[in-house]
Amino acid sequence: MTVNVGVIVRDRPGLVEDRLNEIGEIANFPDYAASNRPWGPPDVVATRLAEYANAGASEIIAVMPAPYDHQTIERLATEIAPRLRQLTPSKHPTP
Repeated sequence: MTVNVGVIVRDRPGLVEDRLNEIGEIANFPDYAASNRPWGPPDVVATRLAEYANAGASEIIAVMPAPYDHQTIERLATEIAPRLRQLTPSKHPTP
């Protein structure tokens, strides 16, 4: 099972809101805030993504409308992915 989710990694709620406004204004996607999650600091995002994995999702696609969110992309790779592996050990067995 694959799930598509909008992901925004920011350390403070105001910064998430700034990104949502940017998406709405530039990408002409004003209802993005109503339909997508997880947002917030790395631990919150990783915990929410782990819930999808533990519910049976084998793939999670991070949806990011333009303008592309380089901060979230980098933090997904460097902070969220390692934390997600810790939160879902049965999905990532040790050899």
